[in-house]
Amino acid sequence: MDRGMQQQADTKSSATLILGCGYIGTALAHDLAAQGKRVVAVKRDVSQQPFVHPNVAWRQGDVTQAQGLPWEEGPYTDVVYSVSSSHGDSLAYEKAYVQGLQSVMPHLKPLPSLRRFVYLSSTGVYGQNEGQWVDESMPIDPPGKNPQLLVQAENLVLEASQRWGIPGVVLRLSGIYGPNRCHALKRLLSGMVQLELPGDRWVNMIHQQDVVRAILATFIHGPAGSVFNVSDDCPVAQKELYEWIASEVGCPSPQWVHAGALKKNKRQVTHKRVSNQKIKSVLGVRLKYPTYREGYAALVKANRPLDSQI
Repeated sequence: MDRGMQQQADTKSSATLILGCGYIGTALAHDLAAQGKRVVAVKRDVSQQPFVHPNVAWRQGDVTQAQGLPWEEGPYTDVVYSVSSSHGDSLAYEKAYVQGLQSVMPHLKPLPSLRRFVYLSSTGVYGQNEGQWVDESMPIDPPGKNPQLLVQAENLVLEASQRWGIPGVVLRLSGIYGPNRCHALKRLLSGMVQLELPGDRWVNMIHQQDVVRAILATFIHGPAGSVFNVSDDCPVAQKELYEWIASEVGCPSPQWVHAGALKKNKRQVTHKRVSNQKIKSVLGVRLKYPTYREGYAALVKANRPLDSQI
């Protein structure tokens, strides 16, 4: 077969089940399908499929009603829980993460073919807020209801791994960026971004394609019951990030205002540096975009002339 041709999976072969096909789940499904792997991809609404590929079966489903999910379309070697909340309030978080996992995990127990159950969490579970480095050995006791619900969800996965033998692995993702998700760049191009001095708050990021790399590595090398941070090599001060991007695209730097002048939100109060050493030493992950410089430079190059579609 020509290397440029799409590989089509055997319909009787094992498959990967992706629960939640938003920004990450869709990218993962695309990569697996291109490798000739069979994928069953579950979304809340499949009236508009992100892409069409013979190796991907799109299915509509609700993780809180897991009995209706396509368990019979396996056998599944890997299941990925990449669900996101429909809203930012605590009720939506509890439904998506806690109630969804409580519904799904009993259906994983009878799957003899299951190699890994990968749950996508967030580095928001870390409560450290003084600019220090954090790794997976740090205690997690975050302020705020939503991060606490994420901790509760992680515990469900890890406890199920111990009690039921479900091969669960937790991936804590930093702020995700990539194609069609370039928040810092979009804010700069809008010309209306305001940021607080001194601009030394640490920002931790990971490119969409590197999240997919981490998930694929977890399928093979991730020990059951383990936790991994998924972040790039270079936490960056907010001021450095925005001024570097402004210089790269040739647009004005953001407007800097005195501390306390802007209304706080959950992103502004985070201030830590996330270590990614474990995904490299244990999973063997090699990042395609090890820092924001490579990642944003590629996005700028791919989207010239720059416009609102970024």
